[in-house]
Formats: sequence, structure tokens, C-alpha cells
Amino acid sequence: MKSLLGHMLWPALTRFVSDQTIGGNVGLIYTFHYVGVPVIPGVCQDLFLEPSSFSNVLDFVCRHMAPLEPADFLDRLEAGTLPPRAIMLTFDDGTRDAYTHALPELEKRGLKACFFVCPGLIEQRRNIPCLELMDICAGAAAGHHRIALEVRTALEMETLPLEIVIGDDASRKAAYHLLWPHVYRSVSSHHAALFASLRMQMKVLPGTPSYPLATWEQLDEMHRRGMWIANHTMSHSTRFADPPKRFAEEVAQAFETLDRRYPAPRRLFCYPYGSSRDVSSETSRLLEGLNTNVAFLTQGGSARPRRDGMLGLHREDATYSVGAAKLAPLLALAR
Repeated sequence: MKSLLGHMLWPALTRFVSDQTIGGNVGLIYTFHYVGVPVIPGVCQDLFLEPSSFSNVLDFVCRHMAPLEPADFLDRLEAGTLPPRAIMLTFDDGTRDAYTHALPELEKRGLKACFFVCPGLIEQRRNIPCLELMDICAGAAAGHHRIALEVRTALEMETLPLEIVIGDDASRKAAYHLLWPHVYRSVSSHHAALFASLRMQMKVLPGTPSYPLATWEQLDEMHRRGMWIANHTMSHSTRFADPPKRFAEEVAQAFETLDRRYPAPRRLFCYPYGSSRDVSSETSRLLEGLNTNVAFLTQGGSARPRRDGMLGLHREDATYSVGAAKLAPLLALAR
């Protein structure tokens, strides 16, 4: 539906809206996640964009929008001098496809983007929680699994008895949706143990992750080529799951690591998941205390510093297809 509406409304309505509403002190920030096909059909499909569709989205951006480098976009957004249809490109999680697929396509068009990464996960050779769970459900042995799921929250440790039947893709999708809410509310320090237990209980054979994280060497190369590498917490931590002290440490340690490796004039931070449960006056004060200059949310909408401040910039998904990207300016206005 988003794709269809985007193609139908772009020439007459959405482009007009873009000209009239994007510019000055209002900008549009596109967010991408993974360039490739979903790990499990029907699971988080909005996070995946096939390579050909990704190329089409970038072509649309170059032809019809006004893409700016991150530093230029943020300077002009704060000053209120953005050109009409000004846009900034961001990528969450820092998976290896950002280097192998996104980087060449960006460079081919002379585009620059900001990539938010989790230094702790890179150093531990782990992965983003949702991707790790997708790989577990995709690789689980067929059959009936009785799971004792140990979930550690900020308040307690609980063991949940679950029954999971694995067969076709539909059952793997169902397993993911059953397990994910419990992973999401588990403190980030417990994720490694939780996933190790799940692999053992669901008889998952060792294998290469479907979407491994980029290596430091690959991120170094992206930085040398003009991309901005920025803070997504050490281990994809959320204030919803982690206590305030733990979340603050996650953000601070990531800044220390990235400041040494990729010094930049601004400290940029992106909330993992970016839900309303994570973003609050408490987290804003925490970010201010860490000298954060800009923070990005996942919720849709246009970037409006006068409304949300520079620590609450909204972004629009540029997923599904070029039609969805065409619809994004109109959705941003509506939200």
C-alpha cells in the first residue's frame, strides 16, 4: 500500500508538499537498516531492502530530493537554512552489507551518509539482537522444542516454559514473534547467555550470521571515504530494558570508543529501536551530560529542532521500495 500510494501521489501531491514543507528549519531524514532479503519471510520485512530496490531509492533521492552530507545537513538544520527537499541519509546497526552493498552505491552517486554502530557487539563478534534471534529461528532443527527461556530484567530473573514447533517458514516466523518480546525486555548484559541457551535448546548448528556486523577495518575504510560512523550504544541497549546507570555506561563507552577512532566536530547518537519507551526527559538529560549534540529517533516524522530539539530528531523509513520512499515526505508531514 505504501508503495502504491507513493507512486500515485508523488507527481501531483507529495512533490508539492516536499517543496512547501521541507527546507529552512525542517528537514527529512531517511533511515535504512539492511540491504538484502529478509532472513525469515515475513519477519521484520520493513528492515530489509533488496539491492535493486535500494539502488532505485538512491536514484530517486538524487533526482528529486536535495541530499546533503550529514555535517552540512545538521549545520543548516540548526541554522534554519536548509534548501527545499533537503534530506539526510542514515543507516542503523552497521551490518556488513553497509560496506559491501550500501557504500559502493552511495559513492557511485556522490552521496554521504551516517552509520550508527554498536562497538561492544563488534568487539565481542556478536550481532544485533533481532538479527541474532532471526538466525536462531531460521536455523533451529525441525521438530518440537520445549524451551526453558531465562529472561533477566532490571527487576528479576524469570524462567518461562515455552513450546515451539519448527517446520516451515511460517512456524519459524511464529517462533520469532513468540520469543522476541522476551528478548526485547531482557537487559542487554544477559543477551549473550540468553542466545547461547536458545541455540542449545533449539539445536542450532554453528554457522555464519546472515547479516554479520561490519568489522572495524571496514568501518575505518568507510570513514576514510567520508562516511560518518556514530553511536548506537555499545550493545544495542535500550533504556526500556536497562537500568539508567547501565544505559548511561553503554552510551558513554560507545562515545569513548568512537571518539578515539573517528573524531568528529559533533557527537551523534541514535536510540536503538527509538520507541517512546526509551526516549524521555531522563534520557535527554543523560545525553546532554555526555555532551551529545544530536540524537535521532526511529519514530516517523520530519526533523524539527524547534519542536523536538536537536536531541529528538525524527526520521522516516526508506524501506520496501522506491514508492515508499516517495511517500515518506507526505508521511513525515502527517506525523
